[in-house]
Amino acid sequence: MDSVVCRLQSMVCIFAVMPVVMSFLGTSLAVMCSRWSVLDNAISDLGHPRLGVAAIILNICLALSAYFLSLYSVLYLLRVDRANSILLLLASLLLLLVAVLNISFGLAHFVVSICFFLSLMIFVMYNIIKHRSSLLALGLVLAIVLWITHFTWYVPRGAAVSELISLVVAIACYLRYCIPRT
Repeated sequence: MDSVVCRLQSMVCIFAVMPVVMSFLGTSLAVMCSRWSVLDNAISDLGHPRLGVAAIILNICLALSAYFLSLYSVLYLLRVDRANSILLLLASLLLLLVAVLNISFGLAHFVVSICFFLSLMIFVMYNIIKHRSSLLALGLVLAIVLWITHFTWYVPRGAAVSELISLVVAIACYLRYCIPRT
């Protein structure tokens, strides 16, 4: 019986990291297939249809990441942490919209992207309060400061730096507090 439980826990952990793997893989491959600058672009720029293969890779991987995150949130996390499950389900649905309404959709894409990053910040804030994590709070403050400088002074010109820091903080939070320890 212990071996069955151990296998099940291992499968849950593998399933839980798939959203992170798919996002990282898709973004990395899209960057390699395009002429993209972390200082001048947003990650979403990689999803513009004019980039061809890069856009297909990024948008499919983001959609798969959203799919895996929503499944993990509903099938496992809902039983052990209802609030995080709901927050991550919301983030996964918004991530799916970011992939489907790619950057060529203009304002619609901008709105769902902002909502996606706000949902990640709410997820992180919830876990800062729940777990009293000062390191996570520091990461969130850094992300917020970067977003403010980007939107007020256009430093850097592209949103990728703010996006990447926000994603690193949210992924760290997710890996630390939402994946079962074996």
